[in-house]
Amino acid sequence: MCLLVVMCFALTQLSAGGQSAPGFEVASIKPRFDDSGIEYGRQSPPDRFIWQDVTLNVLIRHAHQLFEFQITGGPPWIDSRRWDVDAKAPGPTKGPEMRQMVRRLLEERFGLKTHFVTRQLPVYELVVARRDRSLGPNIKPAVLDCRPFLTGARPIDESPEDPETGFPACADGGSFRRGLITPSLRGRPLSGLITTLEAALQRTIIDKTGLTGIYDIELSYVDHNLVGKGIGSDDDGPALLTAVQEQLGLRLRSSRGPVQVLVVDSASEPTVN
Repeated sequence: MCLLVVMCFALTQLSAGGQSAPGFEVASIKPRFDDSGIEYGRQSPPDRFIWQDVTLNVLIRHAHQLFEFQITGGPPWIDSRRWDVDAKAPGPTKGPEMRQMVRRLLEERFGLKTHFVTRQLPVYELVVARRDRSLGPNIKPAVLDCRPFLTGARPIDESPEDPETGFPACADGGSFRRGLITPSLRGRPLSGLITTLEAALQRTIIDKTGLTGIYDIELSYVDHNLVGKGIGSDDDGPALLTAVQEQLGLRLRSSRGPVQVLVVDSASEPTVN
């Protein structure tokens, strides 16, 4: 199960002459009323943006690469009404430019108006837990530097193969079984772990470890929110904060700090086409 999604703030890109990046050639947005006809795991062609059964909130998060806790405001239906989106770009389009096109689509079709603010909110500070600064057994110097594949400098299918799984060794990976989540991060700086923790904890994490290396990291923990919803069992496995300290030799301590938040000023339901 792919557990990670690399999250960061994307800068608005302008093309020559000060014009905004091109929009989609054609886009279909239709309301979704049930789960019939959804193609789970469908891979979009490189010139298409195809997302099914998705809320406006999720589209905004994808377009701006934000977590749920970083979005506020908007109409009551922003988290409940679901849509099927199928849009075609002028040609093969990579992540940052595609997200720019999705932002333009949301502005044009949903009438989306937003602005960013910085608020003082609860955060976690990630620190080394032990006085001798030794790390835990599940974080080790990386065997392979995966940064070129993670940044898009090289395609992920050129990554060396993991002999155990047969998948690219640099791909985000892990497992989920009976409520026990085991993300596996290879060949990346500590920022990869921080993104994973922010997604799980829904809180900004400030790196105060001073660690600058490239690491292979594996973390196993029980998501008690999922267990509380009847997904899996918490009979075996630590909570996330405990796992971080015991397995990685790191610690998350509560604090407050500046967090960039996207405020949704207004949005309207699109005309169906």
